[in-house]
Amino acid sequence: MSRPAAPTTLSAPAAPGERLVAIDVLRGVALLGILLVNMLAFSGPFGGNVVALSYWQGGADLAVEWAIMVFAEGAFYTMFSFLFGLGFGLQLSRAEARGENATPRFRRRLLVLLGFGLVHLLLIWFGDILTHYALIGLLLLAFRNALPRTLWRWALGILVLSTVIYLALGPLAAQQLAATDPAGLVQLYRDGNGAQILGERLELGFSIILSTPFLLPSLLWLFLLGLAAGKLTLFENLAAHAGLLRRARAIALPVALVCKAPFGWLLLARPGSGFTLALSTGLGGPALGIAYLTSLALLLSDPTWLARLRPLAAAGRMALSNYLAQSLVATLFFFGYGLGFYGRLGPATTILFTVGLFALQVVVSNLWLARFRFGPAEWLWRGLTYGRAQPWRRP
Repeated sequence: MSRPAAPTTLSAPAAPGERLVAIDVLRGVALLGILLVNMLAFSGPFGGNVVALSYWQGGADLAVEWAIMVFAEGAFYTMFSFLFGLGFGLQLSRAEARGENATPRFRRRLLVLLGFGLVHLLLIWFGDILTHYALIGLLLLAFRNALPRTLWRWALGILVLSTVIYLALGPLAAQQLAATDPAGLVQLYRDGNGAQILGERLELGFSIILSTPFLLPSLLWLFLLGLAAGKLTLFENLAAHAGLLRRARAIALPVALVCKAPFGWLLLARPGSGFTLALSTGLGGPALGIAYLTSLALLLSDPTWLARLRPLAAAGRMALSNYLAQSLVATLFFFGYGLGFYGRLGPATTILFTVGLFALQVVVSNLWLARFRFGPAEWLWRGLTYGRAQPWRRP
């Protein structure tokens, strides 16, 4: 998140950091996709209608919600998780090149990230992912010396375990989601005051922390895939690895279609299938995310497309700041201690809010990084990791 500006090609040798701008572009795209999904929960009841589109009654609202759940749900957290593991791999390779041990610094980074996650989870919004990343990310240290082939095998084995867990718990999850009371959520988040919402958030937050072991397989295998890609220096030269990217897409895309298509159809025709929900979330979403990731990576191997999408890199370099800002802005806009639009604006309207907010973040991120080395949260993260304030302004 603290790399300098990148050149317009990845096919020719470049300075370390400059040739990795594609990673920041991918992170920016993932940030937009995560906001698309999160906005459904920011803006209205998203518990019961995961399995049955019941709260929003307008045709346009139902169509937009259906599209997000089928084409975005589970896909973009996959991209973000892969890039998290990739970042660890890059840190390892850079430390080894300098003859340093990256383990202590990475551990400190995760502990600081855990602090960010706890503040976000307990004080801002229950949909936090940073806490899980920090806790589960510590397990990456056990794989720091593994070969890419070993990492692939571990990732495949953990993916099988993750899928089995999703399929086993899918019916139970469907029952719990279907039993969610939309009116109760509206009463709390739209009409409740700050103290009531905070109390609910604290109670829910601790249960989310305790759920980390159940999420461990679904995140760890993606972390390991990213770590393997980092060890292979896949993003050092995307054009040279185009064949590997195409093969990965050829595997992921059919799996995504097989898992997502029944979910999308049953969501409209016969809602309430816990099996299809689990299949979509546990396997279809990750497969679709890998298909998106590899397709975008192939696109970014073309210097022309890299130049076109380069503005997104600034948002990706400030991913932590932008992720936290999204939660702050959305909760203040929708919750009762802010403007109180929760449950009033359907997905057909809030998707415009999503696109507008992210576009603003892209503009602000580019303006900010023209003057500063890091985003504000990244600067604090880096300073706490190193134990001293980091130079902030650009010369």
